[in-house]
Amino acid sequence: MAAASSSASASLSGPRDGSSRTFVFVEWDVPIPILELLEHALYLEGIHADGDIGSSRVAVSFFSKYSLSSFCFFDELVDIMDRRRRGELIVLPVFCGVDPGDMGRFGEAFLAEEINRNRSNPFRVKVIERWKKALREVGCLSGWHLDGRVKMEDLVKIIVKEVAFKLCNWRSGLAEARWGYDVFLSFRGPDCRNTIIGHLYRALCQKGIRTFKDNEELEVGQTRSEVFEAIKGSRIAIILLSQNYAHSKWCLDELTKIMECKVLNKLIVLPIFYRVSPGDVRLGKKENGEKGSYQSAMEEMEARYRKDSEMVEGWKEALWEAGDSMGFCLPEGADEGDVVVQVTKKVAKILNHVLLEVAEYPVGISSRLQDVKRLLDTDPSADTIHVLGILGPGGVGKTTLSKAICNDIARDFDSWCFLSKVRETALVDLQRTLLRELLYENDLMVSSVDMGKVMIQHRLCNKRVLVILDDVDEFDQINALAGNVDWFGKGSRIIITTRNRHLLNSYEVRFIYEARLFDDDEAEDFFRYNVTNGRRRSLDIERSLINRFLLYAKGLPLALQVLGRSLCGRSMPEWENMLRKLDHDPPESIISVLKVSFDGLDYAQQEVFLDIACFFKGWDRDYVVKVLNGCGFHMMIDVNILSERCLITIEDGKFQMHDLLEAMGKIIAYGKCSGEVGIQSRTWLYDEFADMLSENMVRILWSHVAFIGMSSLVMI
Repeated sequence: MAAASSSASASLSGPRDGSSRTFVFVEWDVPIPILELLEHALYLEGIHADGDIGSSRVAVSFFSKYSLSSFCFFDELVDIMDRRRRGELIVLPVFCGVDPGDMGRFGEAFLAEEINRNRSNPFRVKVIERWKKALREVGCLSGWHLDGRVKMEDLVKIIVKEVAFKLCNWRSGLAEARWGYDVFLSFRGPDCRNTIIGHLYRALCQKGIRTFKDNEELEVGQTRSEVFEAIKGSRIAIILLSQNYAHSKWCLDELTKIMECKVLNKLIVLPIFYRVSPGDVRLGKKENGEKGSYQSAMEEMEARYRKDSEMVEGWKEALWEAGDSMGFCLPEGADEGDVVVQVTKKVAKILNHVLLEVAEYPVGISSRLQDVKRLLDTDPSADTIHVLGILGPGGVGKTTLSKAICNDIARDFDSWCFLSKVRETALVDLQRTLLRELLYENDLMVSSVDMGKVMIQHRLCNKRVLVILDDVDEFDQINALAGNVDWFGKGSRIIITTRNRHLLNSYEVRFIYEARLFDDDEAEDFFRYNVTNGRRRSLDIERSLINRFLLYAKGLPLALQVLGRSLCGRSMPEWENMLRKLDHDPPESIISVLKVSFDGLDYAQQEVFLDIACFFKGWDRDYVVKVLNGCGFHMMIDVNILSERCLITIEDGKFQMHDLLEAMGKIIAYGKCSGEVGIQSRTWLYDEFADMLSENMVRILWSHVAFIGMSSLVMI
């Protein structure tokens, strides 16, 4: 491989402007076979290579220890990392035979001679500092390690899958990219650099957690802007409060900045009290009345910086807040390794919490997310507890939307929990999961629903939490998990997704968001993605045929996904055959999801639904109510329940329902739904009715109740 960077970029026709690209950045001594395999695999995914990093959205960057001896490499790396910091590029590194943690060490060893040679050249020194900064940053990124234990073919498959995902989730990928680091480590170097901090840094990096550790002792007068930018760009700050921490102005400045970012940037702060007590950090005295180490340190700082009393007061406030925060205590003689394991587990748990997979191809999420956030009022300073309901039929995307909300706002809360498939899960198990996720405790014992209620109220009443209850269909489920809003701390948010409006009204939910079907553009975009299996190639199918499938799905995401995947790779005659089949045999995977709402009805409500689906869709509401009331039904309550469960709507005074709900009703009426064999209960086709009256059919039994109220009925 040549010394100059041999680059290849790739284009995926995802967005309609065709601007989505992948840039493959390669340097010295990277095995050629993996590059050829990668290029071919990208090509098969509809991604082709050119060399334009300027229009790229994702950079796959290969590094080896030989890469770190090329000035061209450093210049291009700086450009890549600058673009990443500006939110223009997602960077996915591949480390070939070099440990990510050694990137900075190898690079600085190469640059040492260059630094000595240019000490008198300020411009060159500045350039070299930028190189070092880029090296440190890329070494902290999550990527892959090609070390001989992983087959090239397997690694290429993983890389291509991740590239395709990042391109299709470009906006959410940018949200991740704006965080430069997962963790910022604040510590007093001489106290712990070569002990607990060194072990903790390695443990975090081994978990793939991007961690900023300041490797240089700065002298008075040097800028801290780089460190402050790292604090602002981190998700979590771990502060190791040692005995001499408060003797360092730089540490106190860092701490003040961390506490500022805790408020402004939602930075999560985890203190480690290293051979000091929280009371000492809060500037308290020891039990024997002697001054604590932090109180003595601050008295020295006050004397040294008496002309800047405002700065000193800021330090004191930051120390008090740090000492008052929940963290880890490591007294003299305690096992440092055990604390390293605990901290690493907690960090991983926090980071994993914001990695819910929203959707393989999220369409229309952004606008819906903004609508929901306006209802939620996510102001972190607000003390009001809000409850929001997300209402809609099965398959409309309620779960997808609630996951997107969770990823977007979870960092605003002390902790959060997403409980999926509430309808299908035992209440005790749900309570146990809720407490475990919100309290970060794995050994909680919940033996009954009543015990779980008491524990939730007592343990969570002071925590600002986000709780999402997904797919709720019974009031008892809400009562067991969030019986009253005062079970949770001020500022908490509870989100409930359901198909039942009455359930939300019973819980007195003030804010209800009705999940929208896809509009025409969104439906076509999503359908084409599924038909091409994510490759977004052009379809050699007549436009009119595509439109008929879109019309059939009527914007229901579930239907578009199922139909698209079933048509993937099929010819036009197969499309036409599929369309004819749909008229009397919709896909079971769609019907089974929609039928959940039907199964939740009582017998009379099911009968009314089937009558509307088979006979009265599009008919005048008042007329149908009169007819069915005459058949012994109680239409006022039955119609309200069907509407609350998103099975019917009233539009311009007429009964309406989604075409697939109508199809489901007719399948049930035929007696052949979900593999069940039954007797056909209704007929709406002339030919079928004629057959029923033929000599080979059984007698038709009439009930006099059917004619009550029909004063104008004439029998012919």
